[in-house]
This record gives sequence, structure tokens and C-alpha cells, in this order.
Amino acid sequence: MLVQNLPTRQIVEIYGACNTIENDIRWLKDKLLIPLKPTYVRKDGMIRAHVFLCVIGLLLYNYLLYLIGDSSMKIMKLAEYLDQMRLRLVYGENNKKNAKFVIEDLNRETAEVFTKLQLGRYIPN
Repeated sequence: MLVQNLPTRQIVEIYGACNTIENDIRWLKDKLLIPLKPTYVRKDGMIRAHVFLCVIGLLLYNYLLYLIGDSSMKIMKLAEYLDQMRLRLVYGENNKKNAKFVIEDLNRETAEVFTKLQLGRYIPN
């Protein structure tokens, strides 16, 4: 389909989607969280696999942003909130059989992300 045959609104949406993808890739190149630059990878097949995994990680972040439903939140902020979440195993006073997993104290924003993503259902108790 040629761009000439598309309505103006659809052309603007496509352009906006390209801009979003370019920004995501630019962010991805700069991060230690999912580094795009392979440090110890030399072979072409391994480089392709590494880039594939980086893009899958980027898609996961975008999917989590979609689940949260907050269009103003950026991937960088989401990564920061997820990094702040800590799971701890707490033992009972005299009995190790009464051990429980608990979430450490969360600030308000991190708690909202935790709740919106329903992460509590993955904590074994």
C-alpha cells in the first residue's frame, strides 16, 4: 500500500509509531539494564541472538507500560520502580517452617505499579 493512498490521520499515526520505536532503540543503546552493545559476543549468530533478546526485553517493558495504563510513564521510570521492588524471606521466631515471603516497604509510586501489574499473586505463601 502506498502512502499516497492512505488518509492523513493514518500517515500521522504511522509516523508517530516510527518515532516511538526510534526513541525506544535510542534508549536501549544507552542502558545497562538491557545493553544493546554486546561485550563478549563476536560471532554473527550470537550478535543476532543478543539483539533479539534486547528487543524482546524492550517489548516486555512496553507491554508492562500498556498493562499499567499510564500513558505519561516512560520506560526509564518503570525500570526504576521495578528495580526498587524487593522480595524478602522472613523466618518465624523459633520455627523455620513458618517462613514467609514479604515485599519490603514500597513508596507510593512503586506500590501503585506493584498493584496495577498484580505482582502480589506471584508471591508464594
